Amino acid sequence: MQNYLQNFLDYLTAERNLSPHTISAYKRDLLRYFLYLEDKGIELLKVSHKEINEYLWQRKAAGLTVKSLARFSSSIKMFHQFLIAEEYTKNDPTINLASPKISETLPEYLTLEEVELFLSQPNEREPQGLRDKAMLELMYATGMRVSELINIKKADLSLKDGYLKCKGKGNKERLIPVTDIAIKLIKAYLRKEQGSEYLFISNRKSPFSRVGFWKIVKKYALKSAINKNIKPHTLRHSFATHLIANDANLRNVQEMLGHSSVATTQIYTHIERQYLKDKHKKFHPRS
Repeated sequence: MQNYLQNFLDYLTAERNLSPHTISAYKRDLLRYFLYLEDKGIELLKVSHKEINEYLWQRKAAGLTVKSLARFSSSIKMFHQFLIAEEYTKNDPTINLASPKISETLPEYLTLEEVELFLSQPNEREPQGLRDKAMLELMYATGMRVSELINIKKADLSLKDGYLKCKGKGNKERLIPVTDIAIKLIKAYLRKEQGSEYLFISNRKSPFSRVGFWKIVKKYALKSAINKNIKPHTLRHSFATHLIANDANLRNVQEMLGHSSVATTQIYTHIERQYLKDKHKKFHPRS
C-alpha cells in the first residue's frame, strides 16, 4: 500500500500540481484508511463499496465533522480512480459512493463602511501602525491569501506599474493590480523599512508568521468594535464580494484570487446577493 500511496502523491505533485498542504491532507486521510483496511484484514485492491461505506460510517460515529467526512470520501475516491488509471486494478469500489452533503455556509465579509472603519484603526503616523495599515490595505486591495501576503518580497512589487507578482497554491504565479491607496502606504512604509528582502517584517525583523498576522487583524478588529468575527481571510472575502457587487467579471475575480476553478469563485455571487439584500433592507423605506 505504501508504494501505491507514494506513486499517488507523486502524481498529485507532478501532474495535478497541488500544494504541499493539500497533498499532506490526502496523505493523512489515506494512511488512516490503510490502517482500517489492515485492521480488518481487507486487501486494498479487493476492497468493496460496502466496506468503504462502513469505514466512512465509522469515522462519522467517531465524531468527524461533515466537512472532514466529505474530504475523506474525496481522498479515497481520487486514490482508487488513480489505481484504475494506472492499471493496478479494474475494481472501483467508489462507484456511486455518496459524499456527505455540506450545508452551504457563506464566508463572512465586511460592508464598504465596515472596511473603511476597520482600515482606519492603525495609526499610520507610527512606524508599526504604518506597516500594519499597509499590510491590511494590500490584502483588501488584492484579495491575497494570508500565506501569500506574508511571503511577498520587495522584488515581487512593481509600484510604478501598479501590480504585484503573487505565488499561490501549487507555486502558480499570477499578477494582481494594486490600488493607489495601497501603493501610497507601501511607499511610505518602505521609506522607513529597508532591511529585508521580504516586504513586511515583524518587530523581530523577520518575516511574519500566520499567527503574527492573525494577531494584527484581531487587534484592529477589537478596536473597530465591528460586531463580526473578523479573521485574516475576511478581507479576502470582502475584496471578492465588493468586486462582484460592482459588476466585475467572475473570471477576472477568479484569476486575481488564484482559484483553479471558477466554481470556487461562484460562492461570492451568493454572498453578493446577500450583500445587495442587506443594502435594500437598510435603505428601502418599506423594509
